[in-house]
Amino acid sequence: MFAAILKKITFYLLGNRLTEAKQDLIAVKDNAADYAESRTTLISQNVMQDLKRIVNSFIGFLVMFSAIIFSGLLGLMWLFATAWHSPNRELILGISMLIPLCLSAVIYLMIKASWQKKPLLIDTTKLISKDWQSFRHGLDGTADTSDEANR
Repeated sequence: MFAAILKKITFYLLGNRLTEAKQDLIAVKDNAADYAESRTTLISQNVMQDLKRIVNSFIGFLVMFSAIIFSGLLGLMWLFATAWHSPNRELILGISMLIPLCLSAVIYLMIKASWQKKPLLIDTTKLISKDWQSFRHGLDGTADTSDEANR
């Protein structure tokens, strides 16, 4: 009998506490969903920007390698065709091969500088790292949970 009364009192008190906390739990769920959605949007934007950079770099490398191949073929063509009997064949051959090679070197340096300035997925990595640090500091009890600090 005493156990049944104690059980009913316990369920009553737990029921009251759960109904009081229900609104807070719903707010936490909504805030977590909004937070996850905003992070998903930011990460997808960062990934799309990096994919555009990858595609642009790939196109740049294609142009660079095409210029190198063009330079070699142009050099062979000039060497065996028109410039063979020209008195200035070294100058013609040098300039006609040097322009595409210089162009490919400039493209390579631009691509290299672009990737050194902003490595692949650096924004996403920073965002995830910041979220992880916030989560970790929130779990160890050092985070300020007062209302003023969370506004």
